[in-house]
Amino acid sequence: QQSNSMFQTLLELQPREASGGDGAATPQQIAENVANEILDKFGEKIFDVEDLVRSLEEQGPYQNVFIQEMDVMNVLLVEIKRSIKELKLGFAGELTMSDAMESLMTSLYLDRVPETWAKRSWPSMRPLASWVSNFSDRLL
Repeated sequence: QQSNSMFQTLLELQPREASGGDGAATPQQIAENVANEILDKFGEKIFDVEDLVRSLEEQGPYQNVFIQEMDVMNVLLVEIKRSIKELKLGFAGELTMSDAMESLMTSLYLDRVPETWAKRSWPSMRPLASWVSNFSDRLL
């Protein structure tokens, strides 16, 4: 636990400026690429919970849990799309970069699940790439 924390701190302290001319991507470019991939993956997904409730023949405890999970996934999907779209507007210069947007960019760059997403999702210690893959599997 301590060594993971120490290495995470060292990673956060790394210089974030790309050295000139060697083709290395800046943290902003990396975060933008990750954001675009996530938005492409989840951009159109949303559950129509009301339609599903109407189509259920019976509504027992298992169906209630399923409906609650779909509501949680919808809240998470809405937050992911909202925050990424806001960040893209910040990258384009249409919005001033707020602390929340900076935090999201840093999380995307460092392959961590952003705090605002983690609050709305299940407990997980996975890095962002693995978390996104797991989330995609849960949506199928």
